[in-house]
Amino acid sequence: MSGDKRPIIKGRRAKASVDHAEITEMFSMPGAVGIGVPCGPDNDLICFDVDFGHTDDPDRKQKLGAWVNKWADSGTSMIRKTPSGGLHIVMSWPEGRPPRRIMPKL
Repeated sequence: MSGDKRPIIKGRRAKASVDHAEITEMFSMPGAVGIGVPCGPDNDLICFDVDFGHTDDPDRKQKLGAWVNKWADSGTSMIRKTPSGGLHIVMSWPEGRPPRRIMPKL
């Protein structure tokens, strides 16, 4: 993934890899700065992009914080800060259909 978040590898989903040598080769490409992780039922992952800065509503920020803390304490997710100050919460794909909306804009 490039610095502007655009994929630099065509057919990237089919080329996803856990092989160290292949990943090293991908990061040797000019402009490669980030990793994209294929999500969905085929990969058994779901990712939520939480951006606290997109609202001035303190109630919404409190609800987002409580939701994030629930998953942070669950031991079943991986939470990482994004360069813009938000969070990516990656977890196992839930059985059945995933939740469509946790709350507006999430």
